[in-house]
Parts: sequence; structure tokens; C-alpha cells
Amino acid sequence: MLHAIAEVFRRRIARKRPDAQEWMASRVWAAVQASGLERAAYLEVIGTADEALSAAIHAAFDDLAQEHAKREALRRAYASSGCSVEEFAQRYGMDIATVQRAVTEPAPAQAEPAASAPP
Repeated sequence: MLHAIAEVFRRRIARKRPDAQEWMASRVWAAVQASGLERAAYLEVIGTADEALSAAIHAAFDDLAQEHAKREALRRAYASSGCSVEEFAQRYGMDIATVQRAVTEPAPAQAEPAASAPP
């Protein structure tokens, strides 16, 4: 799947499409998230030498790690608040559905600290 994304990306670059980077980033992010793998396992399975694809993969994992950290912070704040989901959302100006998802859905398996990224 990723190799097909990389090929389409190369063709978009060749045609000088201005949205090529954003297109590839969104597709790679979705593929990484759908895999359920951690960074090291994913990179081992994919094994790409394509620099643009590798950068997009690392960026997707960094983004997922950041989302995980935000969700975890929200969970901790909610747990210590003693409020209902509705009260918490109202107090902090958040969407009720967003808070509900953050406190009830399990964290994705591939979300890991960004510090584990290779240099």
C-alpha cells in the first residue's frame, strides 16, 4: 500500500502538483494508523529507502504520538476533576463528544512517545 502511495506521490511531483506533499502525508497517516503497529515494527515491515516516504512515516508516527499525549492529558485532567463529561467539557470549552471519546476509547496501540524516533 505504501509503495503505491509513494509511486502516486512521485507522479504528482512530476506533474508539479502543489498538493502532493499534503496528499501523501494524509494517506501515509491513515495507513500508519490503520496498521496498529508501533514505529519500529512498522519500519521493519515496510523497509523503505525512499526518503520522502520515510519522512512521511516518521511524521505520521510523531503526529500520532502527539495525539496520544493530548488524549492522555485530557484523560488525567478529567479523572482528577471529579466532574461529569458534560461539566468538564463546558468548563474547558470543549466539545462533549470529543471529551467522551477521549475518556472512553482505548488508546491506539501505535501511539508512543516521540522520543523513540530514530535520529
